Amino acid sequence: MRKHLRFVALLIPMVLVASNSYAAVKAGSACSKVGSKSVSGGKSYTCVKSGKKLVWDRGVLVAKPSVAKPTPAPSASASAAPKPSSTPKPAPTVANITFENLLENNASVSYTAWKRTSDIVSASASKTGTLTVFTGPGTKPFFEDITYAMNQVSKMYPGKAEPTEVLWIRYKYADLSWAENMAKEKLSAADYNQIARNQGGNLASSNCGTKSANCRGAYQQTGPSGIALVMQGVENSGPAEPLRMTTGMLEAHEYFHALQRIPIMNKGVQIWPHAWWREGGAEWAQNMAINAKDYEGYKTFLRGDCAWSCAKLSESELAEFLSTANDNFVPPKFDQFLNYSFGSHVIEILVAMKGPDVLIDMYAEMGKGTSFNDAFKGFFGIAWTDAIPVLAKSVYKTLQS
Repeated sequence: MRKHLRFVALLIPMVLVASNSYAAVKAGSACSKVGSKSVSGGKSYTCVKSGKKLVWDRGVLVAKPSVAKPTPAPSASASAAPKPSSTPKPAPTVANITFENLLENNASVSYTAWKRTSDIVSASASKTGTLTVFTGPGTKPFFEDITYAMNQVSKMYPGKAEPTEVLWIRYKYADLSWAENMAKEKLSAADYNQIARNQGGNLASSNCGTKSANCRGAYQQTGPSGIALVMQGVENSGPAEPLRMTTGMLEAHEYFHALQRIPIMNKGVQIWPHAWWREGGAEWAQNMAINAKDYEGYKTFLRGDCAWSCAKLSESELAEFLSTANDNFVPPKFDQFLNYSFGSHVIEILVAMKGPDVLIDMYAEMGKGTSFNDAFKGFFGIAWTDAIPVLAKSVYKTLQS
C-alpha cells in the first residue's frame, strides 16, 4: 500500500510542472501572457494573441494519468504448474506389417505402402513402349500428358513386362462414330474382333450414355497381338471429378491395367483375380503414381475416394463385401464403386505387407491356373477366409479415424 501511495504522490508534482496554471478558464476568455498554459475541465489551454487581445485558445484534451496496479507475487503452486503445450503429431513411420501385427500397426499402413513404392519410383527409369494417341476432331481432353502418367506407372514396376505398343483413342459423344472407325482402322481384325466381343459388340460406345449424349471414363483391353488399347470417353463439360480427370490419374489407372493383363493374357484361364483386386489395384496405383512425391496428396485422395461409399459401411458390411464380391460379381446391396474405393484400401494394406509387385504377381500365379484363395495364401501365408475379418477391421478402423 505504501508503494502505491508513493507512486500517486510522484504523479502530482509531474502534472504541476507540466501546467502553468490551474485556474478555471474557458476558450476566448482573457489571459495575461502569451504561451502560458492552464488546465481546466480536462483540457489544456494556451494563451494566444488574437488581434490586440490575449485570450485562451480552444484547448486540447489532457489524458488522465493511469496508476499502475502492483503485480502480485507468484504463488508457489502457480509457479509449479506446467504450462499447457500442444503435443506435435508423431511423424509417420515404415513398419514391418504382417497379418499378425496389422491392427497394432494400423496407423503405419498408409505411409508404409506409400514410402516403399515411392522409393521404387525414385530409383527407377521408365521403360514404356510406343504410344500413339488419336483425339477426336471435336474433343478437348482435360489432361494431355499421357506419357507422364505412363512413365510414373512404369517406374513403379521396374521388373515387370509392359506392352510394346499402346493405342490411345479419346473422344466426346459427338465423335463417337469417328472413334469406332479409328479403332477399326488402327487395330488388326483379330484384335478388333476380340476386344469388340469383350465390350459387347462396340468399342467406342462402352464409355457413353445415349440418353445423356455424354461420354465419361475409359477402359483398357489387350488384343491377342499384345497391343494395349485404351478407349477414353471425354465429358462434354466439366469434368465431374477434377482430381481424377485433370491430374493424370485416369491415364495412370488404365495403363496399370495393361501391365496387370500381361502375365495372364492368352493363358486359357477363365478365373482372374476378383474385380475389387483388379479395380482396387488400379485405383491405388493411379493415386500412387501421381502422388509418388506427395504423401499428403496421396492420403487426401485415398480418404476422399471413400467419402460417400465405403466410409458409410459398418465393419461387418465391409467383411460381407469381401466375402461375397467374387470375380466380377457384386451383390445388389453394394455399390459397384466399392470395387474401386474400398478395394484400394484393401490393396494398400497388401502393398504395405508385400510391396507393389504383389498386385501383378497375383495375376501371374492365377495365370498358371491357381485359384484366388490358393494364390492369396501362397503370398500372404493366411487363408483368404481368415484374412477377411482382419482386413475389414483394419480398413474400418482407418476410415473411422
